[in-house]
Amino acid sequence: MSAIDQINSNETISQPKMSRASAHLLKRVLMVPPNHFTVEYSINPWMTNEKVDKEKAMQQWTELKKAIENEGVEVLTMEQQPNLPDQVFVCNSGLVFKDKVYLSRFRHKERTGEQEHYLKWFKANRYQTIGEHYEKFFEGGGDAVFSDDKTLWAGFGPRTDKSVYDLIKKLGDVEIVICELTDPKFYHLDTCFAPVDETTALWYPPAFSEATKMEVRLASSRK
Repeated sequence: MSAIDQINSNETISQPKMSRASAHLLKRVLMVPPNHFTVEYSINPWMTNEKVDKEKAMQQWTELKKAIENEGVEVLTMEQQPNLPDQVFVCNSGLVFKDKVYLSRFRHKERTGEQEHYLKWFKANRYQTIGEHYEKFFEGGGDAVFSDDKTLWAGFGPRTDKSVYDLIKKLGDVEIVICELTDPKFYHLDTCFAPVDETTALWYPPAFSEATKMEVRLASSRK
């Protein structure tokens, strides 16, 4: 919401903070409070039948919202639909670039109901929507991550089709670095790749194909 090999797995952050990349790029964000957040099905290896602590979830959501606002970013909210527990992961709604948004098309039927609500919200807020009738799967900011306003790291594999980025190229003058995800435990790019600023990111190389590892390192050398 965006030298590459740098990572410190022992680092502990006591309070939620935004990365410099996010704070630099964002002026406002959309969040969905977890009023109806539950785990009722499994669409990734991490989803189990454990009961959600709704009070704790709301507390964490509120703390995150405050952390974002403390960086001077405006937070907009939309209500969660009772039958759409994963709607809280609003980053997956689409890829926003300036006044345009490339809409998501979710791979799993459990999440497809979210699409109409996001479409209505973006249109009501005067975004130019793209991809409304496109048939390829794309899961928005979960797989497409900006490190600055000219570089998009583009994940594909478990959730997003590679060919979708041919259309996303039309969003603007942006370098697109294609990243193939090969481990189902890391089904979205943002589960294993996180920009810290314009030249630094945290990543987990085993989640990627060998060709992508080479491409990521090559792209980082150009920064």
